[in-house]
Amino acid sequence: RKEEGVEVQTASNKAGVQSIPTGILSFDAATGCGGFPRGRVVEIFGPESSGKSLLSLCAVAYAQKMSGATVLYFDVEGGTPVEWLKTLGINLDDFDIVDAGLTAEQNYDAMVAAIESGAYTYIIVDSLAAMVPRAELEGTIDKAYMAEAARASSKGIRKIVATLGALKEDGPCCIFINQVRMKPGVMFGNPEDTPGGKALKFYSAQRYRVNKKSQSQVTEKGDVVGHSIEIKNKKNKLGPPLREGEFFINYIHGLDTVKSIMTMLKARKMYVKKSQKYILTIEDEEMEFASVNDIKDALEDGDFQTKVYSALIAKYIGARDGEVPMSENDEVASDEEFPTFAGEAGSKDNIDTSL
Repeated sequence: RKEEGVEVQTASNKAGVQSIPTGILSFDAATGCGGFPRGRVVEIFGPESSGKSLLSLCAVAYAQKMSGATVLYFDVEGGTPVEWLKTLGINLDDFDIVDAGLTAEQNYDAMVAAIESGAYTYIIVDSLAAMVPRAELEGTIDKAYMAEAARASSKGIRKIVATLGALKEDGPCCIFINQVRMKPGVMFGNPEDTPGGKALKFYSAQRYRVNKKSQSQVTEKGDVVGHSIEIKNKKNKLGPPLREGEFFINYIHGLDTVKSIMTMLKARKMYVKKSQKYILTIEDEEMEFASVNDIKDALEDGDFQTKVYSALIAKYIGARDGEVPMSENDEVASDEEFPTFAGEAGSKDNIDTSL
């Protein structure tokens, strides 16, 4: 119905949040909505080399693989090599890049135009801290322009949120990657802050702090081939806040989503050994497999992987608030590690309840 020219709808008729799975199960569970939300602004922040850009790019690669997502990437820092995008599995034909060199105002105008076009699933800014307002770009380096940067962000993000609101759930997910600064003179409390003013903090539907996990580097033949990344949900308008997740990235092969799924299936006891077979239960449907490797092979099929992935996310989102998902770095059980049912090869008392 309309009230004085304004369309009003009851809450029961309002569409739910459409989420974009990232392929990182522990992260999607921590979001409370199953992935990055469409039609919303999200901030990812953290120290240097913590995995901020990596998280967004891994999410893009998975969305392209599963649903043909399209991306507009504002490479404000100018440091994204094409070969690295290929390594992560990104389809470059559906990955548009806006190179560095524009002012903050020009970047925001381009973002609004891209949102209105409806052509993109993701719009990513890397990073907000690197945006230069017009006054600073045209001025001299000995002047301070902190107020100009905050003013540009406030106006630009406010317009982006309004444009997304008009498109409702059909809009893209707009991800702002941001850096961390230290407030001078802070004696008590958290001295950290993010640049760009307060606007992004207020307008973001979700905020995630990313850290490289200490002593998590994995080496092969003396070379570092990957590390673990910790994610903390600092703000969430779409689900319970303060949840955490963790995932492992391989610099050579990118993410291993199948391993992630197998780990979570084990954590939720969604497949068990029965006699000489393995029973996988998805949405009350039981499927038989000869071995754990057969389940892994079945998950290589995109449709089946999506079905299992969605079932796992539904279980975690439906869990009690504050429950932290199992780490994806835990080992997946082998055929010999699984319990058996009473009356089969063992007894109920011998079931390993730690699985």
